[in-house]
Amino acid sequence: DNINIAILASYEEDLYYFKESINTLNNFGENITITKFNFLKDLMIKLNEFDNIFIFDPNALALINDSRIEEYIYSGGYISIFPSIYSSGTEYKNINLLSSEITDNYQSANKISIENTSFQQIDLKFINKDKINNIFLKNKNEQTIKFFKYINLPVTDNSILKLENQASIWNRYKLQSGIIDIFGFSMNLNSTNLPIKGSFLPFIHHLIHSNNQNMHRPFLRTGTDWTFRTKKNYLNTIYYFLPNDIKNIILQDQNNEINIKSLSIPGFHYIESDKVKIKNTSVNIIENELYANRLNLNNLKKNLPTYINIISMDKFMLKNIKEVSVGQELWRIILILILVLLLIEMYISNSYANSKN
Repeated sequence: DNINIAILASYEEDLYYFKESINTLNNFGENITITKFNFLKDLMIKLNEFDNIFIFDPNALALINDSRIEEYIYSGGYISIFPSIYSSGTEYKNINLLSSEITDNYQSANKISIENTSFQQIDLKFINKDKINNIFLKNKNEQTIKFFKYINLPVTDNSILKLENQASIWNRYKLQSGIIDIFGFSMNLNSTNLPIKGSFLPFIHHLIHSNNQNMHRPFLRTGTDWTFRTKKNYLNTIYYFLPNDIKNIILQDQNNEINIKSLSIPGFHYIESDKVKIKNTSVNIIENELYANRLNLNNLKKNLPTYINIISMDKFMLKNIKEVSVGQELWRIILILILVLLLIEMYISNSYANSKN
C-alpha cells in the first residue's frame, strides 16, 4: 500500500539523509511519497491526507491554535518531532501544544554539545526488547553510534531510548489510536553519526510503519480515493451506494481489492453484496474549502473591472460612514443652545431689575 508522508522543515540540511533513506526504501519495494511543507498553516489544511507527519523544527509548533493535530493523532495518525540543526531546546516548550494528554514537562529541555572528540552513546541495556531492539541491538557489534549534540528530553515512563548518561533522546506517546514520537537528536552528522550507520535504515523503516496497523480515518474527503481489501472474493454482484441514492456496480480485482476513484459527493457511502454490508465510510468536503481565501488590495485591483473603485477603509472613512448611517444627534446641540439662551435671558433680566432699583 502507498504511504503518504508530510515533512515540515525550515532547513534542507535536516532532510538530506531522511530523503535518501526514503529513496532507498522505495528501491526495496516500498511505495512512499513525500510532500514537503514550509509552513504549518499549509500542512494543517491537508493534515488528514497523510499517514505520517515528520516535523524537523519544533519551533513551528508555536503556531498551533486549535485541536486539529490532536484529532489527527486520535484518529490513528503518526507524528514525529526532530530538532532542527539550529534548535536550542527552548522550542520544546511547544510540545505540550500537540495534545492535552502530554503532561511531561518540556520547559527545561536544552541543547547539550559535547566538546572535542568526546561523545555519548546509546544505553543498550535500557532498550525495551518489545519496542526497538531490532533496530539497535542487532547492530550492536557495528562501529559505535555516537551522539555529539542532543536535546535532553524529560526522562519519564514514555522514554524508550536513553544515552549512557541516562539522558532521554526518544520519548513516545500513544494517544488513543495514534502515536507521537519526540526525538532529541537531529538527522545530520553534526548531531550524530547514526545517518551513516547500518541501524539508520531500519530506524526510519520502523518510524514509517510504527502506526500503520492502527491507521483508520473516521472519514474520507472529496477528491480522494476509497481503497480497501475485502476478506473474501464476492461471487455475486457488488453494489456501491452513494448519498444521493445512486447505485453503481463495482468489481473486485484479483487481490480482492476495491478501489473507488475520486469521491465527489459528501455524505454516507456504503458497499454491499446480497444485501450484506461490506464496508461503509463518511465523506466530508476537502478541508481547504472550510477556510476563506484572503486577497490583498493589489490582487483585488488586478481582478476587478476598471469601473469599480476600491475605497480604502481608513478611520476617517469609517467615521463618515457611521455618521451617514446613524445620523448626528441634533437634539443635544439644540438643548445646549436653549440652556445657554435661558441663562443669557436670566442674566439680562436680573441686570435690568437691579438697575431699576
